[in-house]
Amino acid sequence: MGKAIYLWFERESEHLWSLWLYNAQKLSGYYLKNENYAAAVKIQERIQSIFPSNKDSYFFLMKLYDLLDYKVAVEDQYRLLKKIFLEKMTMELSDEIERWYQNWKKRSGISKRGEDGYY
Repeated sequence: MGKAIYLWFERESEHLWSLWLYNAQKLSGYYLKNENYAAAVKIQERIQSIFPSNKDSYFFLMKLYDLLDYKVAVEDQYRLLKKIFLEKMTMELSDEIERWYQNWKKRSGISKRGEDGYY
């Protein structure tokens, strides 16, 4: 019986975290739509702290930081996301993220940098 309760609790806990993530993403989207970028950033940073492997939070933050013209922050999020994908998931970033980042660099006038992110 103890194992059954534990399994139920584990499933319920996962379900509640999924609901929290869903609602946090919706709230962040609401803030974005209403141009409350600072609030959207805070929500995404919180998502990232709880779910560090959630690629959506990094990509969302890249786009938010672009809107705020925080170029260094866009690059930081990209590097963090790439590091997570390569080291923890041993996979490459999606074509969508790579395309967006390359287009952003062209739009932003970002010149080529070294692997460490510095000129």
